[in-house]
Amino acid sequence: MRIAAISLARRHPPRSRSFGGIVRSKGCLRPLVLPRIPPTAAPFLCLSRRIQPAARVVFLAAARRDVLVVPLTPTLIQEDPDNDENRQLNLFADFIRAEAKRRALPLADCRRAEVDALVKLPQTGERHFTYDGVHLVAAGHRLIAREVIKALGVPENL
Repeated sequence: MRIAAISLARRHPPRSRSFGGIVRSKGCLRPLVLPRIPPTAAPFLCLSRRIQPAARVVFLAAARRDVLVVPLTPTLIQEDPDNDENRQLNLFADFIRAEAKRRALPLADCRRAEVDALVKLPQTGERHFTYDGVHLVAAGHRLIAREVIKALGVPENL
């Protein structure tokens, strides 16, 4: 069985609105790019309308080719679970969780892991997982890697 870990909500600078991930196929890694999202006043509503059907197509295509997809929920924006962007993005994370459950796929719930980790960290106003509120630093990459490894069923002590 081949494995694909796909983040369907990868964030880019405002001019680039592509979403994708990496698919392992025939022993090599190839990028998987989903449709480009046009700029809009309501980006997360657009995201839901455009990406959800595309995500379902990816899940179906992968299942037909015996590729295990490991969906990733998006991490927080600005490391603040209560801001407006994150409340809207929660809808998309809920969609990813529901699709993973419906299709019996292992889920890397990076969003929940980040929220849980932030609760345990001191609230000093400093960022812990990103350098600018979006792009990850080493601690953020470790958090995501741990979630993917956990989703794949690898023991934590390994």
